Amino acid sequence: MKDLKIWEFELRTESDMDNWIIHYGFTYIPSILMRNSQYFSEADANGGYVVRKMSNKPENEWRNGSPTVSFTHPFNKVYRKDMFGMSIVTGTNFSTYNAGLGLSYIRGYNGLFTAGVMYTQKDALNGQYKDGSVLKENLNFDQLHYKKGGIEFFFSLSLRLDKNPFAEIPEKK
Repeated sequence: MKDLKIWEFELRTESDMDNWIIHYGFTYIPSILMRNSQYFSEADANGGYVVRKMSNKPENEWRNGSPTVSFTHPFNKVYRKDMFGMSIVTGTNFSTYNAGLGLSYIRGYNGLFTAGVMYTQKDALNGQYKDGSVLKENLNFDQLHYKKGGIEFFFSLSLRLDKNPFAEIPEKK
C-alpha cells in the first residue's frame, strides 16, 4: 500500500481582527425626541375620577438606562489602538426592549463608546383618555397607559468581556 500524504493549507486574509466584536455594557437613552407621559386618576368632588398629568414628579431617569449587548464591525482591516466602527446595539430595561444602530469609538480593542439612534418604547396616555377626562371608576397606571414606540438618541459604554478587557493587543487564533 502506498503512503498516504496529507496536505494542509491555511487561508489567511489581510485582516488580523474578527469581523464582529461583541461588547457588553450600559446604554442611556435620554428623553430628547420622545417623552414619557405619565398620568393618574384623581378623585373629584362628584364621586368620579379625573385624569391628571404627573407634572410635579420628575421623570425617573434610571428607566432610560439598560444593560446592552453591542455587535461592532470595525472600519479598520488591521488592529489599531484607537479605531472606529459601526455597532448594532440591543438591550432591555426589563419593561421594554431596545434596538439601535450607531457609530462607535473602540479603545484598545476592548473599550467601546457608541452614539446613535435606537428604537425604544415610552409610556403614553391611552387614546380614549385626555388630561382632564372624567371617569366613573379609578384606573391604575396600566389601564391609563400604553407603550408608544419610536426613535430616540442613545449613548452606550461597553467592555469586551469574552477576552481580557484590559489587554492592549487582540489575542491571535
